[in-house]
Amino acid sequence: MTELIGRICDAMVAEGVRPCLHPHVGTWVETEEEGRAVLDALPESRLGFLPDTGHLAWAGADVAGLVKDYADRIPFVHVKDCRLSVAAEGREKGWDYRQTVLAGLWVEPWRDELDLTGIIGNLPDAFDGWLMVEVDRPDITDPYESAQASARWMRAAF
Repeated sequence: MTELIGRICDAMVAEGVRPCLHPHVGTWVETEEEGRAVLDALPESRLGFLPDTGHLAWAGADVAGLVKDYADRIPFVHVKDCRLSVAAEGREKGWDYRQTVLAGLWVEPWRDELDLTGIIGNLPDAFDGWLMVEVDRPDITDPYESAQASARWMRAAF
């Protein structure tokens, strides 16, 4: 798989596009171990890193450690909060993605158990990339209100 990812990276780089690894539950690269294996096998010149804080946390990763260890490869972060207790319960009970989400896995970025400011704090002081809040299923009923509240939190936190 890493060889295939490398070939895809080479094709993208040849076209002027910077590829980034985006570990995500339900894909070939979900876990910290899988992400590290790919990132360690392919140099920064071929592959960047685009972490999704929520999906990495759900998969049991040390998200802060990954961001710190690969910070120079990160141009973009999906800032996503989750209830780690729901993720653990879902793993314990063998829930599928839908069951875990409906049990309340995803929340707005200031609402729960993931230390997002600590994770983002592991980016370099000179970080000039993008931070994007991603809320798959808001706790706040009105999606617009959820987006506004998330934007207020981002402005205050960073």
